[in-house]
Amino acid sequence: MKQFGRGMIDESLASGAVVHVYNTDASNFASRFAKLLRDLIRQSKVGTAKPGYTPTVEQCCRDWSIEGTTNQIIVEGGTDFWTY
Repeated sequence: MKQFGRGMIDESLASGAVVHVYNTDASNFASRFAKLLRDLIRQSKVGTAKPGYTPTVEQCCRDWSIEGTTNQIIVEGGTDFWTY
């Protein structure tokens, strides 16, 4: 069961004010620069990952569903609510 309040800061809710869901799968690349940009974004995720957790290309470079995004931000993360 989810523990509510993990994302609270000084008894205030932690909000993901605007969450963008992008299709970063290679099948959606619009130009030759798309892979370079996607890899740059992925490396920023790898560089800021919690110790012991580094997302694979398959985990982060895909066409994100609303359910998958919700699971990562709410269930696995410390955010109490988000806006899509």
